[in-house]
Amino acid sequence: MKNLSFFQVGVIGVFIFLILIAALIFSGILPGFRPDSSSGGTVSMWGSIPSAVFKAALQNEKALSNANLVVNYTEIAPASFEARLVDALARGEGPDLIVMPHTLIYRHADKVQVLPNESLSARDYADTFVEEGDLFRIAAGSIALPLYVDPLVMYVNRDSYSAAGYPRTPELWEQFFSAGSGSSVLSTLTAIDARGTIEKSAIALGDFSTVSHAKDIMSLLLLQSGNAIVAQRATADGEYVSILGESGKPAGATALSVNFFTQFADRGKTTYTWSGALPKSKDAFSSGVLASYLGFASELPELKQKNPHLNFDMTLVPQRAVGPTLTFGNLYGVAVLARSRSQHAAFNAAGIITGKNFSGALAKTLSVASARRDALDTRSTDPLRSVIDRSALIARGWLDPNPAATETIFGTMVQSTIVGRAETTSAVSRAHQELTILLNRR
Repeated sequence: MKNLSFFQVGVIGVFIFLILIAALIFSGILPGFRPDSSSGGTVSMWGSIPSAVFKAALQNEKALSNANLVVNYTEIAPASFEARLVDALARGEGPDLIVMPHTLIYRHADKVQVLPNESLSARDYADTFVEEGDLFRIAAGSIALPLYVDPLVMYVNRDSYSAAGYPRTPELWEQFFSAGSGSSVLSTLTAIDARGTIEKSAIALGDFSTVSHAKDIMSLLLLQSGNAIVAQRATADGEYVSILGESGKPAGATALSVNFFTQFADRGKTTYTWSGALPKSKDAFSSGVLASYLGFASELPELKQKNPHLNFDMTLVPQRAVGPTLTFGNLYGVAVLARSRSQHAAFNAAGIITGKNFSGALAKTLSVASARRDALDTRSTDPLRSVIDRSALIARGWLDPNPAATETIFGTMVQSTIVGRAETTSAVSRAHQELTILLNRR
């Protein structure tokens, strides 16, 4: 081989560098976020993802080893995650990274290191992640990088619908009530005996004690009505406020959503399909009693295991005939803690873990959807995967100041309406006031 000139060597070197950068971009590691390639090392990470699943994904991710990064992952149960984290930070300890559910944003955003807009611009962020990922965005940058979304979907008993002569399941809420040329879906798929006991049900709504994910379903209905539940004021302090039903303003959309939900548990209405005397709606669906079940995509493996003989399918949640097309989703992201002593390495790891390859593979294992737009396959030949990924694109959430407390607030709002202790507008007004108090405790 002839000796190459200095200029030729330089050109070849630049060409190779560009190929490497292009490979990183197309592999999903550099969507606009530019990690420091010199920052390898070992970082610790906490999350509630099953340890075996996450560690297997880490071992299969070559980009981590190529970057000389080692991630030591610890699984912590969801019920104790927040308390363990707060306790560790109070002692000056804790991990470098956490898998952060969106329900922790409001109370703990001040404990994470913001990725500035100079490293990942608002434009690149929006082009890379699904819209619900905006919950992790603040004016200064990103408090976490979205990892995956667990969207609310509708599971349907195919045998129930087919036996009743329905070739398609409802795509709109209104289609549950529409009689068309015959009986409505609600009346056809619901069986009530002479004593008023529900033997089979078309759909489980109305009761907070036995409807699985009742608060999330109520959130879905509110969001579909155009009510964001919590909003940030366009003021200098940018405080967050409840918009369930502000004083002096009509709470119409919220009240209508509550009335829609509760009508299914009202014995005096033709829409009566559910009761607090029934088992949890997930169990009712698994046993074949319930024809339509609103649950999360991540429940798919459990439903298959609970009843291997159940012939069921998955669809998008029903939408309103008029209004935004959306579902509720639980969003999870990777955040670097402010007290981390290895922030450069931690941000490098976060960029790889939330990249197309890693998040896409992890999402399929967990039966959820990657939060990356380029990892979603809405035209997948797998009919269930296409529903999950399409649901992720329309998923929305809200900044919940205290999940346990808002569970009680929403439950009281609904149950007090069902038993007649309060008019719907009064129940909504009280819920608004209680949510406002929670937001002011920040």
